[in-house]
Amino acid sequence: LPKIKEIMDFILAIRNTSLDDPIAKLSDDALERLCNPPQGPIVIDSPGVCQSISMYLALEHASQDAYNHICRATAQKMSGGVFI
Repeated sequence: LPKIKEIMDFILAIRNTSLDDPIAKLSDDALERLCNPPQGPIVIDSPGVCQSISMYLALEHASQDAYNHICRATAQKMSGGVFI
């Protein structure tokens, strides 16, 4: 029964959320992006970011820890590589 109460509290919290909530402290830029998301394809010029996305999708059913290990191993082989 405590788990059901926790789930119900979570559902109610989500239902009562608002982008205008001053407690959320979202920046004006973040609010703008949430209310007006990009309408076209996003161009990703960074090979490191492309690699990160590819690894994330390939490891969809693996743990976060496995993903982090692969990122670290790959970053060691790439000088100046950027991984997200």
